[in-house]
Amino acid sequence: MSEEIVIQLKHPVTYTADKFEGGGERTLEELRLPPRIKAKHLRAMDQAKGEIGKVLALVMAMTGLPQAAVDELDSADVEAVTEALAGPLSGSPGTGPTSSG
Repeated sequence: MSEEIVIQLKHPVTYTADKFEGGGERTLEELRLPPRIKAKHLRAMDQAKGEIGKVLALVMAMTGLPQAAVDELDSADVEAVTEALAGPLSGSPGTGPTSSG
């Protein structure tokens, strides 16, 4: 069985946890993604606007992290996540409407 994908953040994130996480400040040093992308993860992408928004929505769906944490990710770390997801996503159907032209 495949193991989860662990991405060490080059720039750890400190964020304020919401009441469902118990509140207080949290530091995020790594992202742990499940080994497989499921339909429920892909569905979250359809709700987001823009390519980066879709990637960040996918990260939130796969990790369960709140938007407050994901919004603080450094662009270098977003790029690392995008690269890690590129392989698994290449076999997935497209999400949402696309424009041709």
